Amino acid sequence: MGAGTRAPIPTCTVPQLTGKLSLRKLSAVTLPPENAAATMPMTQVVVSSDHNLRQEIWAGNHALAADEPVGLGGDDSAPTPYELLLAALGSCTSMTLLMYARRKQWPLEAIEIRLKHERIHARDCADCEQHDAYLDHVDKEIVVSGPLNEEQVRRLGEIAEMCPVNRTLHQSIRTSQSIRLAPVRTQE
Repeated sequence: MGAGTRAPIPTCTVPQLTGKLSLRKLSAVTLPPENAAATMPMTQVVVSSDHNLRQEIWAGNHALAADEPVGLGGDDSAPTPYELLLAALGSCTSMTLLMYARRKQWPLEAIEIRLKHERIHARDCADCEQHDAYLDHVDKEIVVSGPLNEEQVRRLGEIAEMCPVNRTLHQSIRTSQSIRLAPVRTQE
């Protein structure tokens, strides 16, 4: 290898892509092995820029996408990151309720959750420490169906607050990051 060139890095293809996502080679990305769910101590998602603002997302064996509306410079070809966040919260809440009702052998037949996200001025919040900042507010409306009594519906409301994603959003979240330049690929 000559001076100024970098060693080629291995590439991998992402299997089982569906829909509009294309099977493409990714460089500088290591995907978890197929049995990763059983061995990985944390959740891992891989996100890769596609075109314009569109992002391809791989979570386990599943392919998703994210984009921004046309008015924000995107192509509106997929949900926004905030819509995906709401989807994560809603689906986790629904799954938590279903698992709880099954364990209790309650006649919960279906769940529909409608979520809205908005940013409000902290000055509109009496309990806020900084009144010149913004707060994120998520409104979650849960509709359950089945021959449930009032006590069961009330308890399901309490359980909904305990879903893992909801609990994560209520806690202080610490993030860390690193950034690096991908190695230059050589022509072979």
